Amino acid sequence: VAHELRLMLLGLLLFCAVARADCKAGNKPSSDGTTCVPNTDQCTDTLTNAGCATCTGTGNAQTCLTCSSSKKVRPDKKGCIASCPPSVTTENSGVCECTAGNKPSSDGTTCVPNTDQCTDTLTNAGCATCTGTGNAQTCLTCSSSKKVRPDKKGCIASCPPSVTTENSGVCECTAGNKPSSDGTTCEPSNTNKSGLSTGAIVGISVAAVIVVGGLVGFLCWWFLCRGKA
Repeated sequence: VAHELRLMLLGLLLFCAVARADCKAGNKPSSDGTTCVPNTDQCTDTLTNAGCATCTGTGNAQTCLTCSSSKKVRPDKKGCIASCPPSVTTENSGVCECTAGNKPSSDGTTCVPNTDQCTDTLTNAGCATCTGTGNAQTCLTCSSSKKVRPDKKGCIASCPPSVTTENSGVCECTAGNKPSSDGTTCEPSNTNKSGLSTGAIVGISVAAVIVVGGLVGFLCWWFLCRGKA
C-alpha cells in the first residue's frame, strides 16, 4: 500500500509539473498551481497609485497591463483613465491604443498627431507641431489662434484674402498662386522675373512691331520701285 501511495504521489507531482509547463507564452502558473495567470511583475508604487493592477517590465520601463477598477489603461500605458478618448484611440481588451498617425500625448492620457519636435526656428516662428526634419521640416499647427502661413515655415494672424484659402488652420495658395518670397502671402505663379515693368514690356513690343514694319516697307519699295526703274 505504501508503495502504491508513493507511486500516486509521484504521478501527481509529475502532473503538476506538466501543468505548470503548459502555460501559454506571457503567462505563468498561479500561486496554487491550478491555472495560469499573466506573467507580470509587481507594479511600482507610481503605477499602483496611477490605478494599475498588473504590470510588466521593471523600473522606468514598467507598464500597465490592467487597471484595478473598470478604468482603461491609458495610451502611454503608465496609468489608468475612465475611458478611451474617442476618434484618436481604439480600445483593445481594456487598453487604449492610438489610432494610425497618432501617438500618446505628453501626459499620456490621450493621443496627438505623430509629429516631430519643431526646430527652434519654427518654434520661434509660432509653430506648435511640425513634420519632417532639418530644413525640410514644416508647420502643422500654431501655438496660438494664428494660422500656418502659406510656406508652412511659421504662423501669421490670418490668411491673406483673395490669394489664399484656410484649410484646418493652414493658409493655402489659391489656384495660379504660390507662396511669396517671405512666405507670409501668395503671389501669381507666372510672376515676371525679368525685372521689367508691364509698361516697359508693352513699349518694347510696340517698338519691335514698328521696326519690323519699317523694314518690310523698305524691302517692298526696294524690290518693287527699284525694279521698275
